[in-house]
Amino acid sequence: MRVAAAGDKGMGVYAETAAKAGTFVCQYVGTPVTLLQTAQRYVDSDPDYLFQINPDLYLDAMDSNHTSRFFNHAEHGNLNFTIDAARVCVDFYLTQDVEPGVELTFDYGMSYWLGAGITPLNDCRNYTEKRKTTHATPPGPRPLTPLTAQELDKLMGMDEPDIRAGLLRSLEFFGGSRLDEDSIRIPLGVGEGVAYKVVEPSTEAISTLEAAARTCVRQVAELQSAAATAADDDDDDDALTLPFDQVSLVERWQSRCPRFATAEHDAVGLGVLLLWTFPDFHGATDPLTREQWEALLRELREDEGGNGATRVRALLEVHAPKEAINALIDSTRRLA
Repeated sequence: MRVAAAGDKGMGVYAETAAKAGTFVCQYVGTPVTLLQTAQRYVDSDPDYLFQINPDLYLDAMDSNHTSRFFNHAEHGNLNFTIDAARVCVDFYLTQDVEPGVELTFDYGMSYWLGAGITPLNDCRNYTEKRKTTHATPPGPRPLTPLTAQELDKLMGMDEPDIRAGLLRSLEFFGGSRLDEDSIRIPLGVGEGVAYKVVEPSTEAISTLEAAARTCVRQVAELQSAAATAADDDDDDDALTLPFDQVSLVERWQSRCPRFATAEHDAVGLGVLLLWTFPDFHGATDPLTREQWEALLRELREDEGGNGATRVRALLEVHAPKEAINALIDSTRRLA
């Protein structure tokens, strides 16, 4: 891809090579910010580069120079995206074949333009009246991000470009970070004191990436086994042993979002997070919508240590059996 002038739209992104529909393009690169932080950042202006991960967490690309910042809007663009709340990540992929020189665009969604009060180019929809819009993750194949040995085995049977992209996504999940367009820092394991290696993602040997990913997967499995053993010895038999991906999401949430008024508010807030992100794991009979999650988080945020945590916990029992909610909150209370 290359960034170049795009007429009245300012700058845009263009394909340098031909590619097929379904090809993984890139991630949206920005600074993770909470809803409160966005309000503090944009007191006198509207944000232009916020990408919502969940109702309380966004990626802000205002200060980013990554290619993904320059994707322009089109109602029927050639890009689509998936949002992975657990990885705090947005993945772009092609929805149609493209040739060199074609501009890469995606649908920003009507709510973006209605909020800005602008009728966009390349869009024939009616923006004269505000209407209810949804924030559902768009349909489409989510690229494989192997987090288990079985998923790694499946990935290694794919084509070389898919193998490389999948290994890089796996390593990013386990703590890898992109330093610039040509280098990424990959972990050589997990846990405290882990070593890292800086590599060029497009040229590093597949064997090196695979070895690092398999080490991360193996060590995570060992940590999960140890946690399960410790849980068996715990007196609190009703608490769940949360999988690594859920614990990882909680840790990211806690590092990036302000705490609630009390530890119990924190525990219930984490329960809302996990029930929304992993509804099947926690036995949800009526999964939370984004609007419901926003309302529950708002009630916790606005409650100054009163009965908000009790009320929200009771509301969660509408979406999953009481026993499941009790086990979930017992588990998040330990993490809070």
